[in-house]
Amino acid sequence: MVLFLLEKNLRMEILNPTDSDEIFQLIQNNREHLAMYLDWVEKTKSIQDIQTFIEVTLDQFKKMSGIHYKIILDQQIIGIIGFILSNEKTKTFEIGCWIDKGNTQKGIASKCALKAEKVCFEHFRAEKVEMKCATENQASNQIAQKLKYKLEGTIRKSAIVKNQFLSYNIYGKIREEMNL
Repeated sequence: MVLFLLEKNLRMEILNPTDSDEIFQLIQNNREHLAMYLDWVEKTKSIQDIQTFIEVTLDQFKKMSGIHYKIILDQQIIGIIGFILSNEKTKTFEIGCWIDKGNTQKGIASKCALKAEKVCFEHFRAEKVEMKCATENQASNQIAQKLKYKLEGTIRKSAIVKNQFLSYNIYGKIREEMNL
């Protein structure tokens, strides 16, 4: 559960504190691209911010309330995918992902999301997995649709990113819809 080989040159590996520098540089290189839909980008100002994030994710993993992976293509980190427990009572997890702009539209995020979904259901015993996609973010919405998540609704004006309101489509898949 800490390493998954998805293809010969593509893998997901649990985050490690030694990844902080590389991840921060990746965010810096993609700041404009990522800041369109992700509110945490503006708040990420230093390597220390990444180190703190990784510590939190490792704590979540110890508590079985989430896990985050670095996405590695050809030995380079190109993004992050993870999930967190969003509702303990209903065993609902939310998957989130971001990827380097130069590696979008290649199916990488879809492959990683499918693997993360499987980990949620098989290892974390999720009853439901959700994806929350900004309505304007066509790529994220396409991933949810491609993986056969059902659109459960839209939360209007639920976040402010770059001084603009964003609305989110909420997609869900329940255990009974999985091919476990």
